[in-house]
Amino acid sequence: MQMIQYFIRIFKKENVPVWLLSYTIMSTSQTTGLIELIPNAQSLDAMKKSDYWPGSLRAFFEKTYGPTDSTPFKEAIDAYISSLAGYSVVCYILAIKDRHNGNIMMDNKGRLIHIDYGFVFGIAPGKKFSMETAPWKLTEEMVEVRTNDNSMLSKVVYVYIIYICCLNFLQFVLLHVIMHTHTCTRTQVMGGLNSPGYEKFVSLTTSALGAVRKYTNEFLGLMEILAFKSNYPAFSYNPNAMMDLRDRMLPSVSDADLPAKVIEMMNKCYKHSGAIRYDKFQVLTNGIAR
Repeated sequence: MQMIQYFIRIFKKENVPVWLLSYTIMSTSQTTGLIELIPNAQSLDAMKKSDYWPGSLRAFFEKTYGPTDSTPFKEAIDAYISSLAGYSVVCYILAIKDRHNGNIMMDNKGRLIHIDYGFVFGIAPGKKFSMETAPWKLTEEMVEVRTNDNSMLSKVVYVYIIYICCLNFLQFVLLHVIMHTHTCTRTQVMGGLNSPGYEKFVSLTTSALGAVRKYTNEFLGLMEILAFKSNYPAFSYNPNAMMDLRDRMLPSVSDADLPAKVIEMMNKCYKHSGAIRYDKFQVLTNGIAR
């Protein structure tokens, strides 16, 4: 958590408008402790299992914050994007794993909050083996969500329209397009890969990573302090943790080339097969919603 607080200070000092949450963890013994409650928030897993869940993140935002052109909706999307960018960089730099929907929360302002940092610096639930090999988690749902209305009523109406319009080819084509739009509607959280929302996400992530890179030596020093005589499993299973962190700072990438590098990393993260498999694994083993 000290690392998260350091990230927050860096972003504030460098005027990067991304958002992170730091909460208190108090050790009461070698094996027990207390964790501060995060108010007005619940895990994505709990959200998806609730009766309130409308079926997709986009639908959730519309149901909770109102029409897409309303101020509350726009503010919630902005909050979502700024938190997603901030935590993407944190998860990358600290190599945070176990990012299933039970360990990602959302508050009442639309901001994502990552919790449970038990697997960091190269250790995963499978020790050195991990399905989560992308720089950070970026599922299709986080960017764009496809919902399909395949109700029997829609099918009956569609068949009836085909029958009525079969004598007029142009009308048929027009109504076919209309019905296709109805039965397969694309709903986008940020607005899609080519949207201003996604461009803002990429820009914020680039700025955040660029800011953090300025403090590489400070991060390495802080990590050395944390590792000194530490019984933290990450340092036992990965003796190269410090060198790996230095490499994640991309020392060979210039500031001018960083935007292109971030886009390359985004492309790797988006719908990454390892993240998909890990979410499916969590569904099967722990019942955690995808």
